[in-house]
Amino acid sequence: MSVRLAPQLSAEEVPQVRTLIDVARQHDGAAAIGEHKFLRVTSGSATGVQAILATEGNRLVGYANVERFPVKGGSRLSAEMVVHPDARRRGTASRMLEAIINEGRRREVDRLDVWAYRQLSGTRELAAKFGLQPSRTLLEIRMPLPETLPEAFLPEDVELRSFVPGRDEAEWLELNNLVFEHHPEQGSWDEEDLALRLKQPWFDGRDFLVAAKQGRLVGFNWLKLDHASRVGEIYVIGVHPSERRRHFGRALTILGLEHMRRRGMTQATAYVDALNSGALAMYYALGFTLDHTDLCYSKALKDGRAD
Repeated sequence: MSVRLAPQLSAEEVPQVRTLIDVARQHDGAAAIGEHKFLRVTSGSATGVQAILATEGNRLVGYANVERFPVKGGSRLSAEMVVHPDARRRGTASRMLEAIINEGRRREVDRLDVWAYRQLSGTRELAAKFGLQPSRTLLEIRMPLPETLPEAFLPEDVELRSFVPGRDEAEWLELNNLVFEHHPEQGSWDEEDLALRLKQPWFDGRDFLVAAKQGRLVGFNWLKLDHASRVGEIYVIGVHPSERRRHFGRALTILGLEHMRRRGMTQATAYVDALNSGALAMYYALGFTLDHTDLCYSKALKDGRAD
């Protein structure tokens, strides 16, 4: 088996990686690779993100992507990885994780974060073998969409409308990066990150709800609807810091759920950091329940501490 680093995926490699991700998802019941890094590494022009490919002969058996993020006082390398079900328990994951750690050290980052979506057999043991410890928990919550939802009122001076491609990009990016300025992935989007999503088959401008006050965007609830499964996801939701504490987020959430129902969805889902107690309390009060947890495992690469 060989493991190599690639700055981008070639046109021939992209379908191979997609097939590997799909096979693993069908076997495990969950996707091992998130959308953000994968879209960047397949874009052909993104910087800072790289792919790691494990092959046996001409067969792709493992894939990982890594991206360096600047954070206050240093930098991090964030990674995800997937191994073909037939190639597990043969050292493939260990070889790939070793390559990820080496890449983090080569880039002189302070900390490595490796995401494990769901908790597959052997995940904790693999992390412990390389000195990675759980550092962050992400919850997926779900609810059946009820016939009626609580009333939701936006402030009188706020208008809810759909995102307009070709007009709202720059202003939305500025607002998103302000809302998530302390979030290493979500708070560092650029024009290409947004453009890539607007080109995805699932994107529909009707489902990207934005709230405007005196013509300026002050909030948003971007919904991702799967019409085949009839499941709607609260993809990204945010409120300008100056507009918080006005029950703005709750109203945007409820209005988004109502929009999902009108568009034929029967289930709603969202991902929330386990430490975001305020958001979780609101979601649980609306009827969401825990579906599963995802864990981030971390390791400090400069001083030996994982924090």
